[in-house]
Amino acid sequence: MCLRKRVSWLAFLYVGLICQLAVSQHVASRATRAALILLASTSSPAVLAETDSNGAAEESTNEGAAASGSPSDTEEIPETCQDTEDEHPVERYNASGDRVITPSELAKHVGEGGASETNQIWLSILGKVYDVSTGEDFYGYGKGGYAYYAGRDASPCFSTGQNNDEGAAEALEEWEDKKLMGVWEWSTFYEDHETYKYLGVLAGSKYFDDEGNELPVRQDIVKRASEAKAIADKEREEKKKKRQAERLARKNKQ
Repeated sequence: MCLRKRVSWLAFLYVGLICQLAVSQHVASRATRAALILLASTSSPAVLAETDSNGAAEESTNEGAAASGSPSDTEEIPETCQDTEDEHPVERYNASGDRVITPSELAKHVGEGGASETNQIWLSILGKVYDVSTGEDFYGYGKGGYAYYAGRDASPCFSTGQNNDEGAAEALEEWEDKKLMGVWEWSTFYEDHETYKYLGVLAGSKYFDDEGNELPVRQDIVKRASEAKAIADKEREEKKKKRQAERLARKNKQ
């Protein structure tokens, strides 16, 4: 009889240890049921029935809580975080110190609803981006004749006047040098303008890579266009001097 009580006491101790080590009430309940096997030969049917009944009640309660779908007890609520990277992009700069602007960032600046300090109008020419908000009458959304240029790089259109996607897709590198002059002159117009502001370079475009480094195709276009412009300016100056000389000669004959 003494041995039987001792075995029974050890079995109950074993049950307690299992329950303490269980990760959850559900696991503890199942562990308790497993431990009851050890009590079968040492405990009275009444004690065994009472213990099993308590375990079943706990399991039923846990399952009921799970079925109720309580977020705090049964599932993890994913945290939501509004991605504001596009709204407030982190400014990057290339090795030359120029701000690196993405096409998606440029596309947002068309001045829809009216240009302002917080709703600027940007355009790009030969991969260089400018704030032309002060020229809203020309570039404003649904207003000026140059509205197509806002929010994009439409470099070829500055020379051809074909202000649409087809015109913007023309390959400048395939043009003759003299034809490139028109685009180059417009680019210097924005560069030297009193109120238009240079902002940075258009990364991931035909003219600058993703890091904002100038690509060979742009270097070639700029070189050819600037040289053609220099030749044209020289020829124009020579013609001007010739006309002045002829005018002076006619005046001296009088």
